[in-house]
Amino acid sequence: MYYNSGIDKIKVLLNPLLLNEKQIKNIRPDNSLTLHKTKIFTLLAIHAEYFNFFFDYRTQIAKAIYELIEKKIIDFPNEYPVLTFMFIQQYIEYFIIHVSQVEFYFDFPKGKVFIEQDAVDNGDIKQYKDDDGNLTDTFYTKDNPKGKDTFCIYNRRGKLIKDNQIKHSEIENFYVERRIEARLDRENCSFLDINNFSGTYEDIFKRFKPFLAVLFYNKLFNHIEVKGKSNINYNRLVREAKKGKKQYVNRGRLKVSEPMEKLPDNKSDIQQCKDSILGKYYDEVENTNWLI
Repeated sequence: MYYNSGIDKIKVLLNPLLLNEKQIKNIRPDNSLTLHKTKIFTLLAIHAEYFNFFFDYRTQIAKAIYELIEKKIIDFPNEYPVLTFMFIQQYIEYFIIHVSQVEFYFDFPKGKVFIEQDAVDNGDIKQYKDDDGNLTDTFYTKDNPKGKDTFCIYNRRGKLIKDNQIKHSEIENFYVERRIEARLDRENCSFLDINNFSGTYEDIFKRFKPFLAVLFYNKLFNHIEVKGKSNINYNRLVREAKKGKKQYVNRGRLKVSEPMEKLPDNKSDIQQCKDSILGKYYDEVENTNWLI
């Protein structure tokens, strides 16, 4: 089932102490889970196709981690599958160092989304050029030099055709043309704690909406026109943005991300850390052996 607002992707930084060196990139044929290697770390991208809007997202992230254990990408015991999954849910911080990125999306039919030309001309909005230097219909807010720009507006139908993962005959019947994405990472958002992704999509959007509205007001509100009211959650975001708040006041809605802890860098400390996690797991096994 298709929804015109949702989370396009959540990226999490995996604990390297538990990763199997023989990693594989194609976890699923539909690429709903993908691994991305940096110089030091490995990130797991969980795409929209993996998530069920009406289930708890934190639990679904735990389920994705469990799949990596099943496929031996994460080296962790799985003699008792139910208990292993319960352990991941309870101690997910052993497997995920932090959430590194989340992308919210809002989709619209053809002829509904317009970028103010003046904003492009004066440099407030960047219009993307292709490899040949030709202007495209992709626009960015040009505000996050250390990461992805916060807002991106692009031709969703065109991207689907370019990706070539869906039959073109099906894309022709796809009513969506334009997509607005709000991209949060650890450069522009201090609230990427895993617990902020508990609940359904609606729970998460409601939790992040005041923060997203401040970003929207500061970066895109005066540079974009959207006709009609086909996207309910986008309309809610705009109503919140119209309050004109330039700074976000948290008031306990979102849990602040913890700074990344220093990881052990010698074999002895690494093994000690792994033994500590495994010891905790086998303590749980012993304490719950009546369930097995």
